[in-house]
Amino acid sequence: MRRKRYIHINEQDSAIKVEVPESLTEKELTVFRKLLQGKSVTKIALELRRSPKTISTQKKRLYIKMGIRNDVTLWLDLLLVNKVLVTTKKHVTPLPASEDFVTSIWRPSSD
Repeated sequence: MRRKRYIHINEQDSAIKVEVPESLTEKELTVFRKLLQGKSVTKIALELRRSPKTISTQKKRLYIKMGIRNDVTLWLDLLLVNKVLVTTKKHVTPLPASEDFVTSIWRPSSD
């Protein structure tokens, strides 16, 4: 039986836990953590002392492996495809990976 892999992001008063595929490399995991923290490819490249092209390639590969379509749909795709847990100092909120949940918090305008 395979163990599940998770990444954890801690920011101020909250934390995010995302289940990730075993196929992600350690470098892709590092890039993914930084992307979830809102950092750009250029900023990540500077921090890791790598070429922005290298970071961009790693980002593209991890998006494919994670089922993420693009930057705009990053969080929506994470909620639909991957198991996500958000915690704050006050409570823990598991976010179910279901379309019903996402449409209940995100509804396109009917204009």
